[in-house]
Amino acid sequence: MKKNLFYLLPKLFLFFSFLSLPVFAQSFNFGKAEVPFKLNLSTKETTIYPGTKTEIIIKIDFPENHYLYKDKTSVSFNKTNGINFGNPIFPKPIKMLDKFSSKDKEIYNKSLAITVPVEFLKKVEFGKKEIIAKVKFQGCSDSICFLPQEKELKTSMEIVKKK
Repeated sequence: MKKNLFYLLPKLFLFFSFLSLPVFAQSFNFGKAEVPFKLNLSTKETTIYPGTKTEIIIKIDFPENHYLYKDKTSVSFNKTNGINFGNPIFPKPIKMLDKFSSKDKEIYNKSLAITVPVEFLKKVEFGKKEIIAKVKFQGCSDSICFLPQEKELKTSMEIVKKK
């Protein structure tokens, strides 16, 4: 009898574990943790003349008790003839002992604005130009680190002749 019980208990455990799995899985959104980092791209001007400069601002907003890793945050742009994108200007990060890696890390612990200088060359073609920024980042909350993210942000600018 004890021998049969010894073989039966693991099977019963597995059986009831599989029965409870759908209930357990519903309480979690496996692979779909909502990333609380919200990105926005804005320009100082939407109409611009050849031979002028402006700036693009990429804002990343996030709630309290969240942060972004500086070394995992970057911005790049699609190549567009006649438009030069300068190096992104990031705010100064702070240093913190990261509990997930147990290393000192530079982080952004509040929403940040990244400024990108943009130069429209004199030879740029007239008309509407689509600007596409790719923003890569990884952040954490006090309890979880999110997977690295890559978001594409778009805007357009109209290149016009000076009057």
